[in-house]
Amino acid sequence: MPKKLYNEKFKRSLVYLYHHGTSKNKLCTDFGVSMASLARWIKSYNTENIDLNEASSILQMYELKKQKALLEEEISILSEAITLFNLETSVEN
Repeated sequence: MPKKLYNEKFKRSLVYLYHHGTSKNKLCTDFGVSMASLARWIKSYNTENIDLNEASSILQMYELKKQKALLEEEISILSEAITLFNLETSVEN
């Protein structure tokens, strides 16, 4: 399985959220990060230099990218279904 690469601001943002009450399980589930990676980041990063607005913006952008990917996948599936439907209706006529 290919290793996912996350930028420093993303990592720091997750650590920030963890230090401000979000559980590890929720962070890992919501953002698709392994527990081992998050634990390593928690040990490594100091969150004093990141503010809540910056963390929120970074994580919102990440969520929007995930939603975009899902929508693109849905569009691809629907396009294939339309193509198959059109082939079936043209064969029947």
